[in-house]
Amino acid sequence: MENLIAALQLINSKMSKDVKFPTYCGDEEFRVFAGVEQTDFTAVELTQLSDWGFDWDEEFDEGFMSFR
Repeated sequence: MENLIAALQLINSKMSKDVKFPTYCGDEEFRVFAGVEQTDFTAVELTQLSDWGFDWDEEFDEGFMSFR
């Protein structure tokens, strides 16, 4: 649970404030479309997010997704 909260806080710190509904939860996936670009995050932050189970969504090239 701590990793989920930490990941969402990190993404939120870079998030566009005009995004009304930044999350989506479907079958076995959780997506965060937060109006961010992958380049908004440092390599260290991307590694940390990956360690927490959130990877850049290559399918839509927008936001992060987790299967945990």
